[in-house]
Amino acid sequence: MKNPVPVNRAARSKDLDDGQKNSILQLLAKGKTIKACSEHVGVTTYSIRKARQEDDQFALMFADAYETGTEGLEEVAWERATVGVPTEHFDKNGTLRNTTHQTSDRLMEVLLKGRNPLKYRDSHHTVKHEGGFTDTVELKFNSVEAKGVMDNVRKALGLGTEIDGTASPVVEVHSTSPD
Repeated sequence: MKNPVPVNRAARSKDLDDGQKNSILQLLAKGKTIKACSEHVGVTTYSIRKARQEDDQFALMFADAYETGTEGLEEVAWERATVGVPTEHFDKNGTLRNTTHQTSDRLMEVLLKGRNPLKYRDSHHTVKHEGGFTDTVELKFNSVEAKGVMDNVRKALGLGTEIDGTASPVVEVHSTSPD
């Protein structure tokens, strides 16, 4: 059971020695979290934060190690998204029949969004039509599909095909129909 009394982390924090700082930097460069680093070294996350604030050189090395760790994690994600992870297939008797590599479309999506967030972000565009019918039609699609869909809708309504790229994500299209 967790201690219900709040812990004063500043009171139990301590200054990091050079060996602890080096261990933290090595772990960060491998992609470990700050919490995992603090647990491995035996200090609080507050101690690490305090050391970064008080030691400019450690702060720079910390940022570099953190970036290196992030890049390493991105490499692993890329491998899993494109090459995949081995998946063993067995027959009903438990005999290994073959091994395939299972790729991850979701990881690929995350990587694309991280690499080019403006192009691959999840955004919703709404087209509202008022006029010849009483129902409101709302279309939602991601930004990769947005331009083509919006061009087709605008063309079908006789409004041209180009949409200003600076327009807001919500586009209202109004037309009148003969009674």
